[in-house]
Amino acid sequence: MALLFIDSFDHYEYNSLDDKWTSRALATGTWSIGPNVGRHGTGGILINNNNDDVPQLSKTFPAAYKTLIIGFAFKVREYGKLSPQQMWQLVNIDTARMSYTLESDGRIGIWRGRQVNDDLLGYTQCPLHQGCWYYLEFKNTIDSTSGYIEVRVNGQTEFSYAGNTLNGTSMQANRMIFGGVPAVQVLVPPHQYVIDDFYVCNDIGSANNNFLGDVRIEALFPNSDGGSVQWAVSTTGNNYQMINETIPNSDQDYTETSSPGRRDTLHMTNMSVNSAYIFGIYTLLNTRKNNAGDRNIRPLITTNGSTYVGSSRPINTDYQYWEEIWETNPVQATSWSIADVNSFQVGYELVS
Repeated sequence: MALLFIDSFDHYEYNSLDDKWTSRALATGTWSIGPNVGRHGTGGILINNNNDDVPQLSKTFPAAYKTLIIGFAFKVREYGKLSPQQMWQLVNIDTARMSYTLESDGRIGIWRGRQVNDDLLGYTQCPLHQGCWYYLEFKNTIDSTSGYIEVRVNGQTEFSYAGNTLNGTSMQANRMIFGGVPAVQVLVPPHQYVIDDFYVCNDIGSANNNFLGDVRIEALFPNSDGGSVQWAVSTTGNNYQMINETIPNSDQDYTETSSPGRRDTLHMTNMSVNSAYIFGIYTLLNTRKNNAGDRNIRPLITTNGSTYVGSSRPINTDYQYWEEIWETNPVQATSWSIADVNSFQVGYELVS
């Protein structure tokens, strides 16, 4: 599988960041997620640092990889005086492999290792103008001799480097970190920017193994019950109405069961476009258990009259997102079409 993670920032709020991302170390009120912050009038994450803050948002990947491609929509809301300011960093455990910084003149700095302390490899040439959306993509291959870095802005290569990209001993990275500035730099106003339509993939497999280009990540929500309705509802209403809110509302309403094998399937809202190439479907289950004992759940997709199951995941006592990527339609292992997505049902099954 090449597609590892995506985020539209349309389906949760700031306080739920670490339900989907691995960790956050943020001061209250400095970063925010909200509607109309991102592109297309949808959600996005506003990175608005305080002068005394060292914010970080990290995502750990399923494994460590030699090559990773990361893309996201990016808009500078306001340039500050902190230059260079770390935009994001590729890390293996606790060692920085590559770092990308935002300069006050709008260029992106590319560093082997950690900014300031390690090696500056160069800058992009195209300055990012304040108030404009760009789509940024970064390809990183870690190797002491045949490493490679390429930075694209709106599909155009703005920086490339071939050679030694290794900082440390391991030629792999297993997580990425947004934000974070060295303590010596936090006394001046930093830049403020917005991120949306985020993806991560590697170079493994035959699909989604390189730059995807300017992509849009669209969140779809339940809008009616599907062919299987076997879980109980917490209050009056249909099953889909218990879980169709844009922002999860904790225990205000929900579906529940204690019987393994029971399934709910749900029709989803249609895509907002009539023509597009679909790189994959990403199902998200926001779950918790209310008693002791092991519980496991898995996602379902019903398409073309058949139901397909995803991986079984353990349910925790606190709400957490469990994600599954379906890069192709499992009926024929071909790319998804808009008609497929607009007609399928998505659901969940209690495994044990």
